[in-house]
Amino acid sequence: MTINFKNYYTLEDYKKMIQIYTENKGNYEILNQIGKIFNEKLIHFLKDIAKNDQIKLSSNSENHDSNNLNYFRNLLNNKLSQDEEKDLSYVFSTYIGMEISQVINNLDKLEENYEKLIEKINGGNFAHYELNGTCPCFGCGENIKLIIKNWKVIPGSFKLNEQKKYEFKPLENCVEDKLYEVKVEFKTGKLFMADWFRIEEFTKAVQYDGSINSIKGQIKSTEHAAKLGFITVHVGNSSPTIYQKGEEFLFGYQKENMNHEYHEKGYICTDLWNVTIIDKLTLIEIIAQKVGEEKAQELVKNYIKENGLKPINVSPGTYIIEYNPKRNINKYAKEIPKDINTIFRMKKEAPPKKLKMR
Repeated sequence: MTINFKNYYTLEDYKKMIQIYTENKGNYEILNQIGKIFNEKLIHFLKDIAKNDQIKLSSNSENHDSNNLNYFRNLLNNKLSQDEEKDLSYVFSTYIGMEISQVINNLDKLEENYEKLIEKINGGNFAHYELNGTCPCFGCGENIKLIIKNWKVIPGSFKLNEQKKYEFKPLENCVEDKLYEVKVEFKTGKLFMADWFRIEEFTKAVQYDGSINSIKGQIKSTEHAAKLGFITVHVGNSSPTIYQKGEEFLFGYQKENMNHEYHEKGYICTDLWNVTIIDKLTLIEIIAQKVGEEKAQELVKNYIKENGLKPINVSPGTYIIEYNPKRNINKYAKEIPKDINTIFRMKKEAPPKKLKMR
């Protein structure tokens, strides 16, 4: 079945829109009303061609997560909210604005321009400069711009080429959806856990300079902390409960008391949306780089006392932290009780197996 935008937006509609735009320059209330009428017809058309399987998302969009891509995903899944309908029509507003300006300055070719508009919408070919908005990917952090070819939506971004000029390049794969891990050595096993340790000298010494507004940035932030000898995992505003079984810790929550071998050890208030875990000696050593050992010991002692922090004691050694900033990790670690929605896990690294002598 061929779907034609001409059946949604007639020549009379077009003439009326141009006339009102011409007569009401500067009257934004009236112009917005006319724009709204056009947008409603455009959205109706887009919904119908989506149902008719005429709109596609390119394969390189699969793992990327941005507002402008999600408008089209929800369009294809018939899940567009009213606000998203407005946002989706806004994507095309740059082209429509260019079209109206051209027609107003060339009214004697009004019908010819109408046919061009219909052909443009039916064909579904839009360059990046004809589509409005650049949205960051919540996964990799790339600023995503769209192009559309024959109603196939292709995400990309601007990259410097060999001539040092920016050009539009289709996106590469996004952050892989998998279990990530880092390793940290706990020197004494006397651990403190909080969202952050608000000691100025500590913050200055370990500050991560990158953005954490994407999954990729959060992974890099966790890796940055691990290199400095402590743990920071981004957990959102979750305030996870701590569950312990021997030298394994789960950080998450359960809806009710369930039967499993893990014991609750309290929870961490995550006003800063992190869980940070550090050996007391490492905390002192990091601060000592700024103020010397004696002053560092005093600062840590006072901070622990003022904030009522209680240590959790484990045996010294190397610990593995398993996490995925995007989701709980239960799907990756089947041995974790399904009743505990686990944001991340910390466990002691097993000693290397000794080779048997023959």
